[in-house]
Amino acid sequence: MSKVYIVNAAGRDYDNAKRFGELVELTIGTVNIFDTQRLIVDFKKWFETANMGDWVLLSGSPILNVIAVSVMLSKFGLCNVLIFDVRYAKYVEQVIKWETIQK
Repeated sequence: MSKVYIVNAAGRDYDNAKRFGELVELTIGTVNIFDTQRLIVDFKKWFETANMGDWVLLSGSPILNVIAVSVMLSKFGLCNVLIFDVRYAKYVEQVIKWETIQK
């Protein structure tokens, strides 16, 4: 079963994302976003067991999302991302590929 890594769980309802896999909260609530080097180390550790088919659910501070996506891109060359679409009240899948960024 795939995992859905919630970058920053902040009391929202993530039930709609369960259709993509098991929910895993990486950070909860307030995070020191100014210690980016520590955050990179933390995300690398959290993603050690990640698989190419896992998802990153974007939530919380933009810097947390940048680091999460960057670590997955570094590991797999792609990152499966879930973005909440408020118009339809559901998560939409996107795939970011390193090869597309490099062009």
